[in-house]
Amino acid sequence: MKGKMLGIVLFAVMVVSILAPVRANAAGGHFYMIGKGGATFAISRDTGYAGELGFGCEWKSGVDIFGYEATVGYFSQSGDIPTPDKGQLTSDSYMAPVSVTFKTGVQFTSRIRAEAGMGLNVAWVSTDFSGHSDSGALIKDSDSEIVYGYHGLSRVTFDITDKVFLGIEYKYIDLFNNTTKPIAIHDQSGRGGYTLTPAPISQGYMLMAVVGFRF
Repeated sequence: MKGKMLGIVLFAVMVVSILAPVRANAAGGHFYMIGKGGATFAISRDTGYAGELGFGCEWKSGVDIFGYEATVGYFSQSGDIPTPDKGQLTSDSYMAPVSVTFKTGVQFTSRIRAEAGMGLNVAWVSTDFSGHSDSGALIKDSDSEIVYGYHGLSRVTFDITDKVFLGIEYKYIDLFNNTTKPIAIHDQSGRGGYTLTPAPISQGYMLMAVVGFRF
C-alpha cells in the first residue's frame, strides 16, 4: 500500500514538472535542457555506465538559485556474488530511473555556480545472473521489477555563454524497496544444492559530466 501511495505521489509530481516550464517563464524563471554522462561506483561492484537526459526550471533571487529537474536515466553495474560453496556467480544490473529533483544553489561569480538537491525516483531494474556452482552446474537466471527510491546530488557548473553551461555532478541514489528473487542452485544430478538470494542493486554513486542549454 505504501508503495502504491508513493507511486501516485511521484506521478503527480512528474505531471506538475512537465507542465511547469510554461508557468516558470511566465513567472520570471527560465527553462533549461540538461544531459549527463559518466560512471557509477558501488561497494563490491565494478564501475558501470551512467547517463541522464531531462529538463529543469529555476528562479534566481540575487545570488540564490531555486528550482527543480525531471530526468530519465540509464545506469549499469556488474559484480561477483559470494556463494556458500566455491562456485562463481556474476550479476549484471541495469537501471532506468525517472527522477524529480528539487535543488538550491548559489551564483558565486557571473559564470560559476554551485548547486545541491534531493529528490525521488521510480526505476525499472533488471539483473542477469550467470556462473556455475562448485559441482560445475551452470547458473543462468534473471530478475526485474519496478522500484522506488530517493537521491541526493551536488553540482558545479560554468557558463560558456549566457545559454550554454558545462559542469560536473556527483549523485547518490538509494532504492529502498528493491529485492531479488531466490535462485535455486543444484548439483549436476539435479538433487541437493542450495538457494541463494543475491543482494540487489540498491545503492549507487555516480560521477557525471554535465552539459545544458537555457531557453
